[in-house]
Amino acid sequence: MIRVGSTFVRSNGQGSCLVRLFATQVSSVPVEETQFQNDWNTALPYKKIPGPSWLTLIKDMLPGGKFRTLNLADVMEQYRLQYGDIFKMPGMFGRPDNVVVFDPKDFETVYRTEGVWPVRASFSTVEYYRKNIRPDIFSSGGLVVEQGKEWAEFRTAVNPVMMQPKIVKLYVPKLDKFVDEFIGRMKKIRDSQTYELPENFEEELNKWSLESICIIALDTRLGVMGNLDKNSKEHEFIAAVKSFFYLLSVLDLKPSMWKIFPTADFKELIRVSDVITDFSFYHVNEAKKRLESRTNTESGDEQSVLEKLIKIDPKVATIMATDMFVAGIDSTSSAITSVLYNLAKNPDKQETLRNELRKILPEKDSPLTPQNMSNLPYLRACIKEAMRVLPVLTTNFRQAGQDLVLKGYKIPKGTEVVLQSAFIQVDEKLYTNAKKFIPERWLRNEESDLSKEAKNISSLSDAEIQFQNEWNMALPYEKIPGPSRLTLLKDILPGGKFTTLNLPDIFEEYRQQYGEIFKMIGMFGKPDNVLVFDPKDFETIYRTEGVWPVRRGLDTVEHYRRKVRPDIFGGGGLAIEQGKEWAEFRTAVNPVMMQPKIVKLYVPQINKFVDEFIQRMRKIRDSKTYELPENFEEELNRWSLEAISIIALDTRLGIMGNLDKNSKEHEFIAAAKAFFYLLSTLDFKPSLWKIFPTTDFKEMMRVLDVITDFTLHQVNEAKKRIESSERSSTKHENEQSVLEKLIKINPNIATVMAIDMITAGVDTTSSAIVSVLYNLAKNPEKQEVLRNELRKILPEKSSPLTPQNMTNLPYLRACIKEALRIHPVVNGNFREAGKDLILKGYRIPKGTGIILQSSHTQVDEKLYTNAKKFIPERWLRDQESGLSNEAKNVNPFTFLPFGFGPRMCIGRRFAELEIMLFVSKVVRNFCVEWKRPDLKFKATSINIPDGNLQFQIKDLEN
Repeated sequence: MIRVGSTFVRSNGQGSCLVRLFATQVSSVPVEETQFQNDWNTALPYKKIPGPSWLTLIKDMLPGGKFRTLNLADVMEQYRLQYGDIFKMPGMFGRPDNVVVFDPKDFETVYRTEGVWPVRASFSTVEYYRKNIRPDIFSSGGLVVEQGKEWAEFRTAVNPVMMQPKIVKLYVPKLDKFVDEFIGRMKKIRDSQTYELPENFEEELNKWSLESICIIALDTRLGVMGNLDKNSKEHEFIAAVKSFFYLLSVLDLKPSMWKIFPTADFKELIRVSDVITDFSFYHVNEAKKRLESRTNTESGDEQSVLEKLIKIDPKVATIMATDMFVAGIDSTSSAITSVLYNLAKNPDKQETLRNELRKILPEKDSPLTPQNMSNLPYLRACIKEAMRVLPVLTTNFRQAGQDLVLKGYKIPKGTEVVLQSAFIQVDEKLYTNAKKFIPERWLRNEESDLSKEAKNISSLSDAEIQFQNEWNMALPYEKIPGPSRLTLLKDILPGGKFTTLNLPDIFEEYRQQYGEIFKMIGMFGKPDNVLVFDPKDFETIYRTEGVWPVRRGLDTVEHYRRKVRPDIFGGGGLAIEQGKEWAEFRTAVNPVMMQPKIVKLYVPQINKFVDEFIQRMRKIRDSKTYELPENFEEELNRWSLEAISIIALDTRLGIMGNLDKNSKEHEFIAAAKAFFYLLSTLDFKPSLWKIFPTTDFKEMMRVLDVITDFTLHQVNEAKKRIESSERSSTKHENEQSVLEKLIKINPNIATVMAIDMITAGVDTTSSAIVSVLYNLAKNPEKQEVLRNELRKILPEKSSPLTPQNMTNLPYLRACIKEALRIHPVVNGNFREAGKDLILKGYRIPKGTGIILQSSHTQVDEKLYTNAKKFIPERWLRDQESGLSNEAKNVNPFTFLPFGFGPRMCIGRRFAELEIMLFVSKVVRNFCVEWKRPDLKFKATSINIPDGNLQFQIKDLEN
C-alpha cells in the first residue's frame, strides 16, 4: 500500500513540453466560406479583446506586484476571473501579443485549423542559444525551436524512430529490470519503522528518470543510482535541468527584458544550457564510440533508437538525444509522482489497479513484457486521470493557422494563441466530481459503471492564494517606521545622542523607539536597510533566501578587490561575490573547507601548538598573582594567526616569541584589527567615501594593502614549498592539506581563499576564545564540570587531543555555544530578501537589504530563561541535563553563530577546532579565574574585548 504524508504534490508546469508531441497530421478542416465570412463580419475587432494593458501587466508581475508570487497558471486564472474565457496579453520587450483561451471548443478550433505545419511560439531563449551561442552543436534548432518546412523535415526524419511501437517494445526488458532495481532501492532507503520514503526521494526519482532516459537515448546506464556525489557532472546536470524549466518560465513566459539587455536570469539560462548541452554532447559521443566498436551487426528491427538516429544523421541524433534528456527527467518524475500520489490518496482505486496487475504479474517479481502489457485498461485510465487532476503541463501554444473567430472576436492568421488547460481540467462545468480521482471516466462503457455524464471534459480550480491576500492587506514598504536621514545623522555624528554608542546599542535604542522592525534610510550611495529582531522573521528570511543568497555589507572590500587590486583578486572571493560567481567559488571550495575528514588532519598539529602556548602562558604570567600580562590579547592574536597559518599556509610563521614591533607580522596583526574597525565605520555607518576619499577610506586602502601583500607573500612561499615537496614525496589525496587541495582546484582560488582565511581567522577566533574563557572564569562551577568531562579523555594534563577522543565532548560544545550566545563574535547577519516577504505586517519587496540583528535577542528574557546567565546545560539533550524544558524552548533561529544555509561560514569547522583545542587544553591545565571588573566587549564589525585580558591561571595538580 502506498501512503502519503502531509506534503501535497502539485504540478508546477509553466510551459509546454520541449519535445513537441506528434502534431495532428490532418489537413485544415474545411469551413463553409459564406458561414465563416458572416461570422467574421459580425465579430468584434482584434483590438477589442479585453485584457491587462502592458503597464498593468508589468505592475502585476514584477517585484511588488499583486501577482508576483503566483506561478503562471495561477496568474492566467486570475485574469480569466477578471476578463473571461478569452483575453489578450499585450506584447512587450520584443515579444508579440498572446491571446489566452480557456474553452475546449476553442482549443478544437485552433488545433483543427493549424495546418500541416503547425507553428508553436518557440522558446526564444532556447532558439537564441542554439542558433547564436552553440550553432556548432545545433546546426538545426531541432523540434523545440524550428518551424514550418525545417520543423517538418526534422520531424519527418525522426518520426519513424520515435513513434514506432515496435521500437518502443525493445526497451521493455531493460526498463523492467531497472525498475526492479529501483524497487529494491526504495525498500532500502525507506524508514524501517514508518516505511516512509526519505525527504530527498524526489532527487532519487530524478536520478531514476535520468538513468532510464539514458537507456533509451544513449544505449547505456550512467550508474547514478547510488549516493550521487554533489560535485558530480550528473548531479550538476539534474540541477541544471530543474533550473532550466524555471528560467524558461521567467524569461519566455513572463515579461523579461533579456532581448534588450542580458539580464541575470538570461545569463544563468545560458550557463545552465551549457551544462545541459556539454553533458548531453559528451554522452552522445561516448555512445557513438561504443556503437562503432561493436563487432556484432543487429538487424534493423533490433537496432536501438540511437543507432537508428545516427544512421539518419549524426547531428540529428545529437540534438534529439539532448532534447530527450532535457524533456525526460522532470516531466517523467512529475508524472510518476502525480500517479502515485493520486493512488495513495485513493486506496480503493489502488486496489482495483492491483487486481488488474495480479492477472499478468502473479508474483511480485514477475516481469512485464510487451505481450502482457497489451491489455491494461485500468492502468492507462489511472495515468490519464492523474494527468488530468495534477498535470505535468498546464499550457500549449499555437499560432492561428488561418483567420479565426473565437468567442466573437477576430483572431487574424499568425496570432499567438495560448491554450490554457490547467484550470479547466478540474472544472465542475466540464466534469462531474471534477476534483475527484475517478479513473473509470476513461474506460469504455462496458468496462465502467460510471455514467456518461461523468466522462465529459476539464482543469485546476481556484487556488487559495493566502500570501496574495496577506500581501494585499499588508502595509506598504514606505510605511515601515524608522529615523529620517537627518535624524540618523544628528544622532550618530559627533555631538549626537548616540555618538558614544557602538552600532548594536544604537540599533537597540532605535528598537526601543520604533519596535521589532524599522528602516534605516540609505544615504551617500548606500541603499536602505530594514532591521528585524524577531527570530520568526529571521527564519522567514533564511528559508526564502534561495540557492544563491545575497549578503550585502562589504562595499569597501569590493572596491579594493575590483578597482585597486584586480591583479590579485580575479574573483572577489566569498566575502563579496554574489549570485552565480559566488556559487561557483563556493562550490569549488566547499569540498575542501567543509569536509570533517580534512579538518581532522590538523588536530595533531594544532594540539602540539596549543601545548607550546600553554608553556608560554606559564612563562609570561605574573609569578606571584598568576595574572596574564596586560598585552595578553596581542599574544592571543599571534596564536590565532599562527594557528590559521598552519591551516591556510601549511606552515608556522614563528611569531610566538617577542615579536619585533617593526616586523611584517606585527604590522599584519595591527592591520587586521584596524580592518574590522574601519569596516564598521565605512560600511555600516553613514560615510561619504563613495562621494570622495575620506581619511578613513584612505587608511582602509592602506590596511588592505598590508593584509594583501603579507598574505600573498606567505601564499607564494607556501606554493614553492608544496611544489618542492611534491617532487620528493607522494602524498595520498586524503593526506593533502587544505592549501594543496585548493591549489589543485585553481591557484587563484587558493590565493583568495588563503587571504580570506587569514584576514577573518585572527580577531574572530581570539575573540571567541576570550568569550569562552571569560564565562568559564566567572562561573567556576561550570568550569569544574567541563574539567571533569575533559579528565575522562585527557587523564594527564599533557595527554593529547585526537580526532577519536574529541568525538564525545557535549559539555565543551555546550560551553562554547553558550559563551557565544552571551558574548557573540558578530552581532547579526545580512541578507537581501530572496523573494517578496511580509514581516511584521509590512511588505518587504524582493532585493531589500535586511539586517538580522540577533545580539540583543540572544540575551532577551522573553526568549531565554535567565538569559544573561551562563548555563551551558541549555544546549544539552534532556537526558544529559537537569535543566527544565522551559529554559530550552527557544526558536533555533534566535542563535546561529556561524550563519545559516548556503552562506554559512565557510571556515566554521576550522574555527570550532581551534576553539575546542585551545579551551580544552587551558581548562585541563589551569584553574582560570577573573578577579578584575567585568570585562566589556566593544563592537566594530565584530565584537572584540574592551580591556586587558588579565586572567589568573593557576596550575592544577592533575
